[in-house]
Amino acid sequence: VIDLLLITHPDRDHTGGFESISDRFRVGRVGIPSHFRFSEDLAELLEAAEEKRIDVVWIESPSIVSVDGLELILRSAGPGSDNDGSLALLVKAGDGRAVMTGDASSASEQELIPMLDWQAEVLVVGHHGSNTSLSSEWLSEVRPRHAVISCGRGNSYGHPHPKVLARLDEKRIETHRTDTDGTVSFRLGSAGFEPTN
Repeated sequence: VIDLLLITHPDRDHTGGFESISDRFRVGRVGIPSHFRFSEDLAELLEAAEEKRIDVVWIESPSIVSVDGLELILRSAGPGSDNDGSLALLVKAGDGRAVMTGDASSASEQELIPMLDWQAEVLVVGHHGSNTSLSSEWLSEVRPRHAVISCGRGNSYGHPHPKVLARLDEKRIETHRTDTDGTVSFRLGSAGFEPTN
């Protein structure tokens, strides 16, 4: 069972798996930033949700959602482009903290910084490790021990960008990549979120 499935923004690589996930698992609710309510790119997802009787929750920024012992603190830099309107998420679970920002650009990261204390041991690197995200300022704000980069093997965009990898290496942040490591997973331990692989 998936209690809440979050869609960061309408790009196909962030929405395309909805139908297969909802075929395989029972999904309680799907949450989408409210400023994308009229996006034509969400038409298929919304139709599938309606057919499967999955509630759609339009998330306002700021919001806090509690799900099964997790506290989800949700923010957005604002409507802008699809990428810059991405939902930013701080997950708190006991002493564990993780941050995700969808495809938000460095400019959006700058807008997010004053909204919260974003410090977390795990950072999912924005925009698949593209050089348009993960500014030095954002990295200094989050101060992660672990970075996760979600990107396909041999992708045509060249993700992750060498400059992003260099930035992470310079800060001695342990980097986990789906293109080289496959599935990346963490468990909640005494020091917060810790990698299981």
